[in-house]
Amino acid sequence: MKFIQLLKASICLIVLLLVSACGIFGDPDVKNVESLIQEIGQVTLDSREAIETAKSAYDSLTQKEKDQVDCFEILSNAKDEYVFLFSKSIYDDVTEAESIIKKYLDDYQDAWHFGIFGDSNDEITVDGLVNEVNINLDELNYAVTELAKEADWEELDIEIIDLLYEDEFSWGLWIIEKVYDYRGDLVEAEGMLSNARKNLKLLEKDYPDYMFYQGLVDYYSKENSYFGFAIDPTGSYNSFTETVSDYEKTLEDLRTQLEFTFGD
Repeated sequence: MKFIQLLKASICLIVLLLVSACGIFGDPDVKNVESLIQEIGQVTLDSREAIETAKSAYDSLTQKEKDQVDCFEILSNAKDEYVFLFSKSIYDDVTEAESIIKKYLDDYQDAWHFGIFGDSNDEITVDGLVNEVNINLDELNYAVTELAKEADWEELDIEIIDLLYEDEFSWGLWIIEKVYDYRGDLVEAEGMLSNARKNLKLLEKDYPDYMFYQGLVDYYSKENSYFGFAIDPTGSYNSFTETVSDYEKTLEDLRTQLEFTFGD
């Protein structure tokens, strides 16, 4: 009898110890989730995997276990901060691409205007072009050398170049295009737009309800169309000017809607 009573007392003691241990150490699954949340740390664009790992572990808990997670608010805030940073990177890519494209088309337009109205319109010169637009002599030398290659001319001197600045300055515009190819600016802008397109797809996949998603899509889409026009401009000087003005007005409106949130 004493043995049985001793056994029962021992069992009760073990149960009490286990309950006490649970109170001290908590549910291991809950503790694991809390540990994963704490490991997120300061949120950056590199935090995606850590946040997704913690969120996946949290989602696998029962509702009772979820209620025990003390730091869920940290996870929720981390996710919101990451989405903001990720979306801002899209905005920044499109905005930077816009500044490059605008600079290129400004130079292109200046060169065209110079070809029509510059130097009394009867002495269009290389020096006049260099003084009018945002290029230097080294860049010009590269451009005309490429022109000689494409035209299959063995020599291309300044007098021949000067004779080419006719027909609404078509060769002068070609030179601006070659200078920007030489700089790699348009390639850089194209890369930024490509990166923005890729990230927009990820944003739609992972956070389809994000409130600024559609605004970013509209901004990117118009900017991408603007880039398409820039690399293959068409029309007369006047229609070119009007098209650029329309694009820039629309882009300014779209950017204004986003810059309060994402602007510096």
